[in-house]
Amino acid sequence: MARCLAGVARWVKAHWPATQMIGICAKGAPAMERSWRARQVQELGGTETIADGIEVQSPYPEAVADLVGLADDILLVEDHALIAAMQQAHRELGVVLEPAGAAGLAALTTYRERFKGQLIGTILTGGNVTAEQMRQWLSP
Repeated sequence: MARCLAGVARWVKAHWPATQMIGICAKGAPAMERSWRARQVQELGGTETIADGIEVQSPYPEAVADLVGLADDILLVEDHALIAAMQQAHRELGVVLEPAGAAGLAALTTYRERFKGQLIGTILTGGNVTAEQMRQWLSP
């Protein structure tokens, strides 16, 4: 999450500084969100999420420092919201996303009122799911 957000935010903020850049973390792995809020690394004793792509236990200090100057907020989403977002993307767009790649879409659903009436963009990425995970998460 941190590298993707930092890279995209650096470019976007350089061209449209008023654009809000919001990161998403799994609620079961909130180390980056907590670190960003504390402005220093906050390590976790463990994590519990299906989103291994954003499952951070101990953020890099450099990543936290980058996000402090670039992110406007970092939100948390539950695993069930990640699965619902994966299912929505599969059903409506015909794409297979891994849980971390569906985090932005999950946040849009979870925080629907916060984003109501705004122009929103999110990155949908990653298809690193096993055949068993696809059966479990994407089958009707």
